[in-house]
Amino acid sequence: MDVSVKKGHWVDLEEVWKLIVRQGYRVRKERTHLIMRGMASKIGGSWQLSLKDVDAGRMIALASPAPRYRTKTEAQYPDPFAGLADDSEVELEATIAFKDKQLVLAPSRISPVENKR
Repeated sequence: MDVSVKKGHWVDLEEVWKLIVRQGYRVRKERTHLIMRGMASKIGGSWQLSLKDVDAGRMIALASPAPRYRTKTEAQYPDPFAGLADDSEVELEATIAFKDKQLVLAPSRISPVENKR
C-alpha cells in the first residue's frame, strides 16, 4: 500500500498500522518503507534527519540498514552515509527500524537535493 502525505505533514505510523490491522491485514512494521526529504545532520556520532516543513519540526535518527533487509543492489553500496555532508538537504529511501524501542530510519539510498534557483 502506498500512502502520500502533503508537504508539511507527518503520518502517525502507529495510527496507520492500526488502520491496516482493522482492515484485516497483517502489519510488518519492519517492511514499512519511506521516501522523504530533509536536512541531514551529524550530532555526536549519529546522523539525524530533520524534517523542517513538518508542523513542530521533527528529528529522526538514521541507522545503518540491517544486511538481511538489503537487496543485492543495496549490498553493493554498504554505507549509504558515504560522502554525506553535515547539514545538507537530502532525499532518502529508508526502511523503518526500531532501536531501543525508538523509531529510526535505515536508509538504503541517500541523495543530495539539488537547489533549484
